[in-house]
Amino acid sequence: MFWKNWPSWLKGGLIGVIIYIIYFLVVIFTIYTRGEQWKLGIAMGWLGSMFVTGFIIAILQFFLIGALIGWVYGKIKSKKQQPVQTQPQVQTK
Repeated sequence: MFWKNWPSWLKGGLIGVIIYIIYFLVVIFTIYTRGEQWKLGIAMGWLGSMFVTGFIIAILQFFLIGALIGWVYGKIKSKKQQPVQTQPQVQTK
């Protein structure tokens, strides 16, 4: 995979989306294990298009937050990797 060649903002955005999807699955699993499937049914049935739209917006938000964190991380990392520039020495006769 080309993961190592990706810019840090893209890595951060992808990590943000993965974190949100895991969070979403944990919430769905919690609803099912508590026996409160009717709450999910209402959200998916009556407000289905709003539910899907909210899910997509949340994924975009987590992508943007992750991308911002990745961008800042990349800037800090690139500053640490830059070599210290020395002044050229002037030769006198």
